[in-house]
Amino acid sequence: MLCRRLIDRELLFSLVRLLLVVAMVSTGIAVAQDATPAQVAPEVELSAPELITLTTKDGLQLKATYYGGTKSKQTVPVVVLHDFKSSRNAFVELAKILQARGFSVLVPDLRGHGTSKQFVDVGGQGIDANRMRRDDFGDIINFDMEAVRKYLVGKNDEGELNLNSLCLVGSEMGAVMAVNWTAKDWAAEPLATGKQGQDVKALVLISPDWSFKGVPIGQALGQPSFRSNAISLLIMVGQENAKSKKNADRLFKTLRRWHPEPQDPEAFGEVSLWLYPMETSLQGVKLLDAYDADLMEFIADFFQWRSADLQYEWTRRRTVK
Repeated sequence: MLCRRLIDRELLFSLVRLLLVVAMVSTGIAVAQDATPAQVAPEVELSAPELITLTTKDGLQLKATYYGGTKSKQTVPVVVLHDFKSSRNAFVELAKILQARGFSVLVPDLRGHGTSKQFVDVGGQGIDANRMRRDDFGDIINFDMEAVRKYLVGKNDEGELNLNSLCLVGSEMGAVMAVNWTAKDWAAEPLATGKQGQDVKALVLISPDWSFKGVPIGQALGQPSFRSNAISLLIMVGQENAKSKKNADRLFKTLRRWHPEPQDPEAFGEVSLWLYPMETSLQGVKLLDAYDADLMEFIADFFQWRSADLQYEWTRRRTVK
């Protein structure tokens, strides 16, 4: 029986492909033999990756790459948050695979990393990952992610995506930032003028730490959204690293009581909490790189099931004057 604690990788992918192909045939969609989900999608012209600069409230020039989606107001946006001392360049392949499936993808260099090291009008003062303290990592949540959200609000109101179906990928440090920002997003109550948060619907956490440089996830997990079925999670880890496996198991056990098993064991789209341990000591982006594109396609499948297929309502975020 399939459950949230995944069975053999190759068997899982084979079953997923089979169910997807059967569903397409039953609805009259022609598929090629041995086709993958990405190959059966209609061919559309993908926009070229766009290098953008976002200015945070504290004046940091946050560099990011944006990959436009293909489904206008039905486009699910994905934000990818990298490891410590890594950069957005580590996730180019994942971003391309997600874009090819119709998602829009925003991959920032978080402060002190990559090319996000300079502030505006501070005489050349900068910030570097090697010298960052706990408050600086907190600023990723409070400032960097708010700048990312502001950019996506603009894209939402231009009809290029649906912010209400937002998904996050976080790797190691990025996973800690993703969990904490999700809690902050869900703590934002609606205003009289409309929605201002509660947008994150699905998280992929790769080798999540329980805390990073003094920033924990335990408190964030107490947010009511995590203690319900409002947010779906896929946890990936190389189980031959004892510390990483312990962190992943702890996170899974903390959350599983709020994510009941579907009655149909093959109803993949109804599974809202997955733990995916792999037979390796590799972690983070190295874990993704060590496996073929099927692993990244599975991330895309998860976002399709737990966000896109649920068809969350699109709403305008800014008041039109």
